[in-house]
Amino acid sequence: KARIKTILRRAGGMAPVEEKKIIRTASLTIQTQTFEMSLENLRAMCEAEGGWIESSRESENSYSGLRTAHLTLRIPQDALDGYIAGTEQLGRITSRSESAEDVTASYQDNQTRLNTQLALMERLQALITESGDLSDLLALESQIAETQYQIDSLQSSLNRTDRQVSYSTVSITLREEKAPELTDTTVSFGERILSAIQTGWEAFTTFLGDMVVFLVAALPFIAIVAAVVIVVKLFKRRKK
Repeated sequence: KARIKTILRRAGGMAPVEEKKIIRTASLTIQTQTFEMSLENLRAMCEAEGGWIESSRESENSYSGLRTAHLTLRIPQDALDGYIAGTEQLGRITSRSESAEDVTASYQDNQTRLNTQLALMERLQALITESGDLSDLLALESQIAETQYQIDSLQSSLNRTDRQVSYSTVSITLREEKAPELTDTTVSFGERILSAIQTGWEAFTTFLGDMVVFLVAALPFIAIVAAVVIVVKLFKRRKK
């Protein structure tokens, strides 16, 4: 037993890796008048960057009928800036936040502890083949089980941190909005001009459509009236 305690005290680890470990996250709220197109583009851009959708949820306001989507995306860290820049083309970004957490120290601490446990495991396994005393053997097996548990736990923590570092978490809230009123000063002058043009064009095309529908519906009656007018004129000419 005294020999086992000596091994536990002497087990050491290798020097930790000096690579920086930075976890980046971002959060965006986007207002859009083209909800379905913007949502599809957010998903397509994520996949194009080599990321994936971790969660997605949509809802609709029962009063206004406007929709909202909440997305949690995982984007490769080296593609994060480009992805965020691309979202600016999908609507008005009304809120945006980013954070970068340096977890290098805690990562290196866990790496050192893992190396220590791995070295300890190697020595314990070498010692168990030499032990002839039953009580020592049982103590070694118990220590090996505990050491393996520590190794698995530390390795899992390191793997989780590596995933968080390699793939940034991006939380996006996409909100549907109506075209802004011409007097709405919360949007830019250019957006108000574009909205006016869009509104005018929609009104014009709606008017043309209504006219076509009216003419098609009234065509039989117009034909009857025209026929009556022609008959009346012919009748008057004959009387003369």
